[in-house]
Amino acid sequence: MRFALPYLSRLLGLMLILGWAELGFAQTLRIGTKTLPSSADPHYHYSGENSSMLPHIYDGLIALDKELHPQPSLATAWRVIDENIWEFDLRKDVYFHDGSKFTAEDIVYTFNRVPAVRNSPGSYERLTRRVKKIEVLTPHRIRFHTDGPHPSLDHDLAYVMILPHHLGLDVETTSFNAGTSAIGTGPYKFVEWVPGQFFKLERNANYWGGTPTWTDVVFTAITSDPTRIAALLNDQVDLTDFVPLADRESLGKNPHITLHDNAAARLMFIHMDSDRDVSPYITDIDGRPFTKNPLKDARVRRALSKALDRQAIVTYLLDGAGIPASQILPASFEGSSPDLLPDVYDVEGAKKLLAEAGYPNGFRLVLHSPSDRYPNDAKVAQAIAQMWWRIGVLTEVETQTRNIFFPAAARQEFSVYFSGWGDALVANALLGLVHTYDAESGFGSGNRARYSNSEVDTLIETALTTLDKDKQIELLERAQAIAFREDQGLIPLYHPTYSWASSNKISYRANLEGRTQAMLAKPKQVAP
Repeated sequence: MRFALPYLSRLLGLMLILGWAELGFAQTLRIGTKTLPSSADPHYHYSGENSSMLPHIYDGLIALDKELHPQPSLATAWRVIDENIWEFDLRKDVYFHDGSKFTAEDIVYTFNRVPAVRNSPGSYERLTRRVKKIEVLTPHRIRFHTDGPHPSLDHDLAYVMILPHHLGLDVETTSFNAGTSAIGTGPYKFVEWVPGQFFKLERNANYWGGTPTWTDVVFTAITSDPTRIAALLNDQVDLTDFVPLADRESLGKNPHITLHDNAAARLMFIHMDSDRDVSPYITDIDGRPFTKNPLKDARVRRALSKALDRQAIVTYLLDGAGIPASQILPASFEGSSPDLLPDVYDVEGAKKLLAEAGYPNGFRLVLHSPSDRYPNDAKVAQAIAQMWWRIGVLTEVETQTRNIFFPAAARQEFSVYFSGWGDALVANALLGLVHTYDAESGFGSGNRARYSNSEVDTLIETALTTLDKDKQIELLERAQAIAFREDQGLIPLYHPTYSWASSNKISYRANLEGRTQAMLAKPKQVAP
């Protein structure tokens, strides 16, 4: 296979990072990943890449199986005592990587630390805030007292990683990033992390769940899609994520490569600043700033949604690897509405709504997007802009690398942006994306456009405390009908398909959450 010189130079750089001696060493798993975590602190940033990487080092009380159902982890069993009390039996003979023993005291410490983490761009507090008290019954039995019925507590606990209490509440995120405080009970131990380059782990030989498959795991950041695939084809890595759509056909025909696909519990969406009277990247058609933000009018937001040909985006930019979206999760997920369908592509209808709202000649805006986080993210952003031009909304696209984009979005520096959100529970996703932002409670942690509707808030909060499943589903369906159709608080675009590629010597369990993890990879024998 031939490679252009830029690809060869990148490959040589990869060889230096991975080390020639490691290549081909069967017990070392080499993963080429598009993204690395933003921190080694398990309580710093609630994000997809962190939720993927950090469970190598840390465990939660609960784990989720392949269907995202709660399973035992550091808790071996649990029961609901009454509607406000859950009791958990903790696993015995579990040790942290530094040799300290895991007990109930570590649970109490962890829940006290989560709200104390400073400068979090996406706090875990929304998962812990409803726990008002932790009662230690014995070193290996605890009770959670919640502020009301909390039917999803066991699911939420799967994302809260447990730390040893001796770290103290003053421990800083930088101490985790240096490896000093990156101490968990997980299957692998922290070895070294260089942000933007690589993350190295080694086997935890004393892991409570049995001996991990791999002696060493090396995640190498390869943001360039062609370079990442070239690394796989040249045996530089064993497994890679975010397989480029353009390469799927050729990889599928390669006898030395195996593709692994799974539908995604993720929504790709457009968030619009419907809060501020003056928004920084919106002007009239002549470039003059508005004194009244057009996006505050639901008719304008609905027009932008109607102007999007979702099926064309999925077909031509995703090569069919996705489905058009109308709500948080696909209709097969509990809490999704079978009656809420994607907007029909309707240019004339969109123009009519703009005219009714007082913008018959349209206006100008800038659409911001990450350029290295999601498959074809920059190309999708360009397609969105072209579709909006057809209704007179003259759209310029500005893309940024993820390390710049997400902190800027959290600071509300954009007027309109394209992004994604992954969650297996409709109620939790709504709480993060469309509930009114509240820094104190952690609600609306992903609502960076500050959409707000008190009725939607009440529906979400009631659903989160409703034990009756049928009633809960009814509440969630109504919340989504308001947020995504009547208000158009954000624009659901599509649900992607996750894709990985590996050497045919590796089997991989593709998963709903899109996690790239050594625990899901196993060596397999291949006939000579």
